[in-house]
Amino acid sequence: MRIELRRFVAMNSWQRVESFVGHLPYKPLKMGMFYVLRAEWPFAIPPPIRSIEVKESGIEDIEALVRVHPKGDVFTTRFGLGDRCLCAWEQGEIAGYFWFSIRPTVLEGRFSYPIEVPEDTVYAYDALVREPFRKCGILNQFWRTLGEWMATQGRHRISIIIDHDNVVSWKAHVSKGFYPTTKVVCVQCFGRNYRRVSPVQPGELPPLVRTFIGDSAALSDAQRRIPSKTEHV
Repeated sequence: MRIELRRFVAMNSWQRVESFVGHLPYKPLKMGMFYVLRAEWPFAIPPPIRSIEVKESGIEDIEALVRVHPKGDVFTTRFGLGDRCLCAWEQGEIAGYFWFSIRPTVLEGRFSYPIEVPEDTVYAYDALVREPFRKCGILNQFWRTLGEWMATQGRHRISIIIDHDNVVSWKAHVSKGFYPTTKVVCVQCFGRNYRRVSPVQPGELPPLVRTFIGDSAALSDAQRRIPSKTEHV
């Protein structure tokens, strides 16, 4: 109850409107605010809590993927586009998956916002670990395996997106060295998309995130910089 009260108090006007729209019985509007974050590889990864096999999977593993999350059409489309999937395997079953892409431009799924992926970067965008295998360090093993693959490809940056109010994800990624570069505000009205894209100011964090994990002191000096206009995000 105390956490929910803090969450409400920390809401700004945008978040309250977003919450109101989300509770409407019909959906003439869809609103979203998210940030593009970046990290330089390598970053610190704790040692694994348990040993589990992590390897790249392909279209031949679609049935096993669907048993983890029933969105087979989405997975098939991703493979068809050339996106890649790391899977953690335990006794012949997938314990979790981790999707990433090196396509030059990847469309964000809800509002079709185009995310540029430079030649030195990997875009990581969907990860899931099944309940029995959580808190076992599998996500860290995904990062380590991704980093090893990146080293063979001459890539040293990772980009992700996080919703402005996903405090758990912000905390996990800021601790690894991810820092925000771009804020994206999207409004979809009767199928049409409207966006406002702005660079993030040094040390800027979403208000709700700052309430729970602290202010810009959580970001290092290198992370507090503003990307130059010629820099991709």
